[in-house]
Amino acid sequence: MGSRVPKFGFSTSPLVENDLLLLEVGTRQGTFIALDKTNGAAKWASQRDIVSYSSPIAVDIAGIRQVVFVSGEAAVGLSPTDGSLYWRFPWQTSYDLNVATPIFVPPDHIFISSGYDHGAALLQIAQQGEGLSVKKVWEIRGMKNHFGTSLLIGDYIYGFDNAILKCIEAKTGKEQWKRRGYGKGSLIYADGQLIILSDKGKLALADASPTGFREKASAQVLSGKCWTPPTLANGKIFVRDMYKIVCMDVSDARAESMPEESE
Repeated sequence: MGSRVPKFGFSTSPLVENDLLLLEVGTRQGTFIALDKTNGAAKWASQRDIVSYSSPIAVDIAGIRQVVFVSGEAAVGLSPTDGSLYWRFPWQTSYDLNVATPIFVPPDHIFISSGYDHGAALLQIAQQGEGLSVKKVWEIRGMKNHFGTSLLIGDYIYGFDNAILKCIEAKTGKEQWKRRGYGKGSLIYADGQLIILSDKGKLALADASPTGFREKASAQVLSGKCWTPPTLANGKIFVRDMYKIVCMDVSDARAESMPEESE
């Protein structure tokens, strides 16, 4: 379909929505495309945006199912059925590098964030006639996700403002706390804990609390560049750098120490 490979390659994750496989690939027909998941046949293509690196999400807002993409120049909400445009919010970043996945903040908000001195914004999606409208609730420069997607836990968003780990209030963008020492890291959430991987291979556990940051355990498990979030599955944490993958069994781990690694 004539896709042109972005400067840093394709990093967007495909999204399965019913019988469709949804992608941001920048074809001649449109930036966002839907394929039949069973045979790969093209179903629709939409918009002519600059392709970027963010992954789409599917949400229900005001009773309308939509797919939210972030291109190199805007956040958009599209109909998963035919790709028609519901709403569009301009969001252009230096080098077209919008990488973090948008976050749905129930019942009707979308959080977006980008690095390169841009920042973050909370958008409200509302019904307007038979369609939808978008407006900005707030915008700050204090949560610039370079590549790692933030987490929504309760009423708070946890993520990396470049090389500073922060917690902000979702409805206002107000900073709750910040912590240095993990570089441009990434994080996931499980069982009340933040699982944090620094960009230089330090793995840490911390309380997911808006009242303050408390690291409970840490270990240096890798030494190379780590730009991929940890993965937790069946009591094991998987992390990787540019050269190797490490698996750690945490099924019976205690907060006072991190488990030994195995390769």
